[in-house]
Amino acid sequence: MRLVELLIDEEMEDFGVEAISLVKFPAIEENMVFFKHDDRFMLAKVDEDKRMLVGPALIPDKNIGRYDKEKDEEYEVYFSKDTVKKASLLFMQQKRNADFTIDHERAIEGLSVFESWIVDDPKMDKSNLYGFEMREGTWMVSVKVDNDAVWKAIREKDVRGFSIEGYFVDRLVQMQEELTLDSISEAILDALEPLGEIDGSPIYQTEFEAILAAQAMGCKGFHAHEYDGRKVFMPCRSHSEAKNPST
Repeated sequence: MRLVELLIDEEMEDFGVEAISLVKFPAIEENMVFFKHDDRFMLAKVDEDKRMLVGPALIPDKNIGRYDKEKDEEYEVYFSKDTVKKASLLFMQQKRNADFTIDHERAIEGLSVFESWIVDDPKMDKSNLYGFEMREGTWMVSVKVDNDAVWKAIREKDVRGFSIEGYFVDRLVQMQEELTLDSISEAILDALEPLGEIDGSPIYQTEFEAILAAQAMGCKGFHAHEYDGRKVFMPCRSHSEAKNPST
């Protein structure tokens, strides 16, 4: 399964988080918390008249499963701590704190982010007061809800979390299909450190290194040589084969 890092490119026409969507099944797999007057979170000094939501908008270094319909392929994406922090800053700088959608389908009004912060110390962060144990670098938001229909959906648990909407660029980090025989062979040869060369063919200190190099070159085994007064090992079973390993 390939792993893709999502980045913000400010040179693009559109970049960063454009809106926060209220969804039933958030991709970040964390439920938000809502407050009412008889909740156990009275220490937060929040009552039903100040209808509020609090939860993570983005969690760094968390692999999120995705599906590419065109390729019929599953893959994963993630955001680094730097990207999460940058996204949170841009969201507020661009004054998008009132931009919300429902299930990524339609815009909704009557919601606004009135508090946004990055978790610096998971043990001491104020998100602990709301029952969260978030990793360092998480982007948390508190949202005021003045939309009766949305508040009803939250109370009935038809909405359970946040999901961001925005423009990011992909950076491929890991892709299984890229591990071809040629790339594996090149990686092996790059990792080995030959002592030198004889007639253009590498020589190694141990038999094992020579065998690995032989497999990467497309031949088998090894043979010995004398080099600077000591015994060394060359890939392939003969000197002629080492010079033309694919033949």
